Amino acid sequence: MIKSAEEFIRLRKSRIPEEYNRANDEFIPDEVCHAVIKKDLDMKEYIAGNTSISLNMIIYLADDEDVDIRVRIAEKPNLTRGLFEKFVCDPDESVRHRLVFNRHTPLDILERLTHDEWDVCAEDAKEVLEKRLAKKKACLE
Repeated sequence: MIKSAEEFIRLRKSRIPEEYNRANDEFIPDEVCHAVIKKDLDMKEYIAGNTSISLNMIIYLADDEDVDIRVRIAEKPNLTRGLFEKFVCDPDESVRHRLVFNRHTPLDILERLTHDEWDVCAEDAKEVLEKRLAKKKACLE
């Protein structure tokens, strides 16, 4: 577990793969996440990219004004139903598009994305939905 903002920033800036990977994968308590963001706003992207941040931090970052942060959060595997609902209506097409490729996006959300105003998102959603439905059907047979 990463215990301080200074530790996270040092690990993230390290050129040693083991240290760099700790910043990507090790759990960071919410208070440390907030301290990192307060200390160095550029590190927010790396907090969002961490694979072990808490659901509370995911929810907090889901409201970020920076689209790159929301894209990072939209690809998380442990989103709540409410977050999927939020992101399917996101004003930025790249956030909605990221949901298409999240393996955990519910089928009904994926179906809604097949009608997205951005053609690329809608077409990709149709393709992914067809594949997931075919896989689901094959498993039931």
